[in-house]
Amino acid sequence: FMRVVREPNLERVRQVLASFPGNGFGIVATIPAADGVDIVGSAIVVFGSGASSGEFAINVTAGYGGAGLGGTLMNALIGAARWRGLADMEGYVLAANKPMLRLAAGLGFSVAPDPDDSVAASIARLVRDLGLRADLAARDRATAASVRRSVAQSRISTARGMVAHSCYRG
Repeated sequence: FMRVVREPNLERVRQVLASFPGNGFGIVATIPAADGVDIVGSAIVVFGSGASSGEFAINVTAGYGGAGLGGTLMNALIGAARWRGLADMEGYVLAANKPMLRLAAGLGFSVAPDPDDSVAASIARLVRDLGLRADLAARDRATAASVRRSVAQSRISTARGMVAHSCYRG
């Protein structure tokens, strides 16, 4: 679960990043800034050891909420996971994060309380069977094809002049 840390475990960060692109897919959305670029959104899916499931995390800065960036990032994750052959994806979100819960439900995720949540109903578990609905599967195949083309170019154009940079090899 995403949380603020005072100091990251740099060795763990290096291990996770070194495992990419074989064990996951990550994408960030950037905008031009005076000092280079600012990251306004990011998303990651880490493929499980059994290679049939993955866990995702997503973050969009408040100023870009509602711009469609969350959906763009999630569709890229879903497309990459489907292309990789995953059967399902799961993630966890604060139950109070209604925009993310609506987005997840709209993308075909089931939304339920996390059974391991020690604070009653503060965390929701999101799960999507990647073969669940034919209409979503067709969209995912198109997204996966777009991701493959974009990864070759290392850039995906998104809303509001943002650019998404991906890290994946398939």
